[in-house]
Amino acid sequence: MTETNFIRGDNLAAVRGERILFASLSVTLKPTDVVFLRGKNGAGKTTLLRQLAGLTQPQSGRIERSKPHHWIGHTNGLKAHETPRKHLQHWARVWKSSADISLVLKLMGLERPADVPA
Repeated sequence: MTETNFIRGDNLAAVRGERILFASLSVTLKPTDVVFLRGKNGAGKTTLLRQLAGLTQPQSGRIERSKPHHWIGHTNGLKAHETPRKHLQHWARVWKSSADISLVLKLMGLERPADVPA
């Protein structure tokens, strides 16, 4: 594939209990792609996204990612006992960023609540 940034899943399958959620599913996603998944509750939508993000392994098939990716799920991901400053410090470490957290807080308008639990 010539695209330098992509996620590709080939022949993916997911099983929950005795039920096959999906099988023989293949997908290639580029940074400009938009994905719209529809289906009933329990159909495997979140399972597929978690597989593509690398959070779970497919029952069968193979997933290739050209670069590391991050998962942003349907919940906000904030820890109620941590502050915006602590959250930004955490992600700066995860992403190996040397960003000035105080400047980021200022740019986001979060100087006053920077040390108030989320």
